[in-house]
Amino acid sequence: MKQNLRSKWSGHEDMQQKKINLMLVPISIIATKFDAFANAYDTQVKKQLCMALRYIAQANGCDLVFSSVKEKLPSQIYRQLLLSHLFELPVTS
Repeated sequence: MKQNLRSKWSGHEDMQQKKINLMLVPISIIATKFDAFANAYDTQVKKQLCMALRYIAQANGCDLVFSSVKEKLPSQIYRQLLLSHLFELPVTS
């Protein structure tokens, strides 16, 4: 399992500098209700929070998915993400 993770992230620049802490259990960060968040905060605050979440996800080798309650597409994305972790399938867009 560790070897699979290392091969997945081997080409990444931060992995070569040992900045990524790989987890054996696949972790997915799912940010729901993004539409409510987008309407409530200033653009700078949204940008900073999203960048912080991206940094945390990348530093730990996690997936990060933003979604909206009003859209149907996120449920399909979650399903593909879970299938990719369970059966080691590539995520298709």
